[in-house]
Amino acid sequence: IGCGVQASNTASYGDAFNAAGGGVWATQFDVAGVFIWYWNRSSVPDALKRSSTSKTLNISSWGAPTGSFPSISCDIAKYFGPQRLTLDIDLC
Repeated sequence: IGCGVQASNTASYGDAFNAAGGGVWATQFDVAGVFIWYWNRSSVPDALKRSSTSKTLNISSWGAPTGSFPSISCDIAKYFGPQRLTLDIDLC
């Protein structure tokens, strides 16, 4: 059981990702559902490029998410607790 998404941007991983200079993944995780965006480095929204002390983001200019898992039939708060993000960047 699960769901899958196939991104239309083929530069979101692997050699094409590296050739594009990397990129940015962003996730909105709340009671409305889980929504995931991806941008090539050259397409990252300005609001994400700037340093800010704000605790909120206006995501209305981000466009359609790459992955969208709305909580139509799933009570997100019931099944998901606080999340922890671990970044593992291996350099070789």
